[in-house]
Amino acid sequence: MKNLVFICLFCFILNDLTAQLSLGKMFDNNMVLQREKRIHIFGKGKPTEGVAVSFFSKTISTTVKSDSTWAVYFDPQKATKNGQKLTIQSGSEIIVLDNILIGDVWLCAGQSNMEFPLSNEKHAQTTLKTAFNPHLRLFNYKKALPPINKPFKINELKHLQPENFYEGNWSISDSTSAKGFSAVAYYFGQMVEQNTDIPIGLIHLAVGGSPLEAWLREEATRSDTALHKLFEGDWMNNAYLEPWCILRGHQNLDSLLKNNPSLVPKDTLGYNHLYKPSFLSEAMQPFTVFPIKGFLWYQGESNSLSLVRVQQHERLFPLLIADWRKQWGENLPFYFCQLSSISTEKGYKSENWGYFRDSQRRLADSLDNVGMAVTSDVGHPTDVHPTDKKTVGERLAKIALSKTYKKTMAFEGPKPLKAVYKKGQIIVHFDCKITVSEGQILRGVFVETMNGIIHEVPAVLKKRKMIITTSLKVKRVLYGWKPFSDGNLVNTEGLPCSTFALSVNTK
Repeated sequence: MKNLVFICLFCFILNDLTAQLSLGKMFDNNMVLQREKRIHIFGKGKPTEGVAVSFFSKTISTTVKSDSTWAVYFDPQKATKNGQKLTIQSGSEIIVLDNILIGDVWLCAGQSNMEFPLSNEKHAQTTLKTAFNPHLRLFNYKKALPPINKPFKINELKHLQPENFYEGNWSISDSTSAKGFSAVAYYFGQMVEQNTDIPIGLIHLAVGGSPLEAWLREEATRSDTALHKLFEGDWMNNAYLEPWCILRGHQNLDSLLKNNPSLVPKDTLGYNHLYKPSFLSEAMQPFTVFPIKGFLWYQGESNSLSLVRVQQHERLFPLLIADWRKQWGENLPFYFCQLSSISTEKGYKSENWGYFRDSQRRLADSLDNVGMAVTSDVGHPTDVHPTDKKTVGERLAKIALSKTYKKTMAFEGPKPLKAVYKKGQIIVHFDCKITVSEGQILRGVFVETMNGIIHEVPAVLKKRKMIITTSLKVKRVLYGWKPFSDGNLVNTEGLPCSTFALSVNTK
């Protein structure tokens, strides 16, 4: 009889839990829903129960499926600054969300320079005084597993399940909500909202130290045998991955694996971790059914610590963009930040950053619906986290304002077109008039000779040309090639030229 009572009580509890009406984790008061796209409202409830969803004076009814999920779609809406109410009812259960705006939603991801909070930013003291903006909304995930070199605790392990990794809520931008938010994303959103008069929602998901492959699905690399090796075998013993990321995995997990290995989630690639290939991509899955305007990305440091990894990144990055667009089902704009500047003098492995920045430049020029913000002129010689994120975020905003919102606005610096050798001079042609950002002397110009030796050389500017006089037999012209670049080449709007390598044409 006792067993029967227990079974009945268990069934009652289970039924009660199953009956609980809920919404997807990105739905909240003060959120922004994407304008001019079907509005997808979804959640969970008790199987076979009816659900009525009311929004914009319209009610749509549906039935909860056998897997406890339900979903409805409302017609696209134009942008509105008037807060709307969303009501969901199933039986006696009801959920009401208030102050929802219709506007543009941008998903912001990457590693620590995207994650870098506004409270630590160079201009924070002034910025936070005016951070209140009722038409800028911020979704900031709560960092349950900080990527530091300390062991994770047992009570944190639930967050190593991808579906439990991201937790967060929507807030109206003000001095409290903005200070812990991504500085780059905040400055982007603030500038875009002010220049378009469209409500802006920012979803911040960046994870400090995360390598690109953590954000990429394994299936995206199946056509490339070499890249697919990143997703084969135990990730913590995979020689194709970044040793630093593997080290951090050991620092976080080893004590738990020694004492409580059965508690650490795992799959065919090994134990779960923030830096494990595909982990963040899996964690991001709930957001892929949430319509957005586009992506903002600032990542690369964890893929730049060796030449092999730099070359690997050049092939991974286009796959990431294509894979994310495939998951959202649209050719969405993808705007990213170039790696900044840091020297090697304090031991940072940035010797290949010139190559990395040039590869990012070439990718930005070759990929569709992509834009890059140059950041090498606002780096720091010894700190991988330079604090001027206002300049970076606003450069990203200028790209979006020009390319997405069709505003007449300068958004990129000079682009080199060709380098030609003629009568003892190398002439580099640009797409616009060029000048220097400070002083009268151009810095950051190098030539690479036929035997691979790199020399820094003087150069002069004349309208759209850079002129180098040399007796050396030159294979390539390099600009901004040092890990910590002092290059000061800009256009007449003050926007900087990217690091570049350009072969010299002798014909």
